[in-house]
Amino acid sequence: MAFACVDEFFVLPGDTVRDGQVVPGFDLTRVSGPILLGAAVLVLTACRILRTRPLVAYALLLLGSALGAGLLGQAAEFPLVQFLAPDVALYFVAATATRRVSGSAAAMALTV
Repeated sequence: MAFACVDEFFVLPGDTVRDGQVVPGFDLTRVSGPILLGAAVLVLTACRILRTRPLVAYALLLLGSALGAGLLGQAAEFPLVQFLAPDVALYFVAATATRRVSGSAAAMALTV
C-alpha cells in the first residue's frame, strides 16, 4: 500500500498507476520503437545543423519533440520539458540570426 503511494508521486510522464502498479505510457513495440528512434535522430540532426540552416533545424527539432511527446501519450497536452530543446534553439536563433529568420522560427513555434 505504501509503495503504491510512492509510485504515484514518482512516475514518468505518460505513465499511470492502476491497481497499485505503474503502467508505462508506451511500450517499445515494433511500431513505437522505430518512431522514437526516428525522433531522436531528427533532434540530433537538428542540433548538428542549427548554425548553418537554422529554420530547417528548428523545424526538425519541433517535429522530433512532437513525435516524442505523441509516443509518450501526451499528444493532447505537450509538457514544457518535452519542448526544452526547441525553446533553447529558438533563443539561439533569435540571438544569432536575422529578424526575418527569427520571426519565422517564432511563427513555427506558435503554430506547433
